[in-house]
Amino acid sequence: MKISKERLCILQCRSGMTGAQVAAKAGLKPQSYSAVKNRGTCSAPTVAAIAAALGVPVEEILESEVQ
Repeated sequence: MKISKERLCILQCRSGMTGAQVAAKAGLKPQSYSAVKNRGTCSAPTVAAIAAALGVPVEEILESEVQ
């Protein structure tokens, strides 16, 4: 799934957590979370875990399709 790197960064900053803290709360390795942030894509279970770790709905971090 395509995620908004900008929104993810903003939400992480708002949470006050480091990347390693978000990763741990989401059940990911810090390197995996960093790769997701840099790549801008991940699987549905991973995006759900990250959203839960940040306390937001999945839609908050998904890239919106503008057509």
